[in-house]
Amino acid sequence: MKSKLFLSLLFILVCQSVRSESEFDIVRYSCLNNANYLNISHEQLILFSTAKNFENIDYPYWKNAGFHSPKGLNKTCKFEKSEYQLTTSQSNGNGSGMCSAQPEVTLNLLRNGIPIINNVKFGYSCYGNNTVTSIVVLEKSKDYDPEFLKVCYRSIKLNEEGEFCKIYFDAYSKVKNPLPITQETVNAIQKNS
Repeated sequence: MKSKLFLSLLFILVCQSVRSESEFDIVRYSCLNNANYLNISHEQLILFSTAKNFENIDYPYWKNAGFHSPKGLNKTCKFEKSEYQLTTSQSNGNGSGMCSAQPEVTLNLLRNGIPIINNVKFGYSCYGNNTVTSIVVLEKSKDYDPEFLKVCYRSIKLNEEGEFCKIYFDAYSKVKNPLPITQETVNAIQKNS
């Protein structure tokens, strides 16, 4: 009886270690060409899986729904008068140390080959760095700069929730803040500026 109990407990422990909770950084990407609308956001996906990487999960509906791994992501969104190029990268975590298992994501966004957002940390930062969490672009179907560029930031130093958004263009293409947005810009960001 004791041996059956011991084997049952051993089986439970082995099964739990093989199938564990995994946390993945995900880039949510939506490009609506006909509406001249682009939305990029960060999600943290928690799955109970045996997969070590999101790329190893064979769920084609994730990508069909716009969820992508940030490792080597390269997407192009073409509007009537402009083209946006999104690239993200994330190194492989080494699994040792509190922050090493989930490295930071780096994001770049170009408009017609010109950087709008250049080499910024994107999403969650285990190190407590300021990051960009989402980007929304809405353009008129004319040859103007973006009518609307909204960038949301996360800074745990600012407040408990730590997330707020800034508008960088208004309806008449007047630049309210300098571009491109860099990590230096993100680090210096303040809620009321």
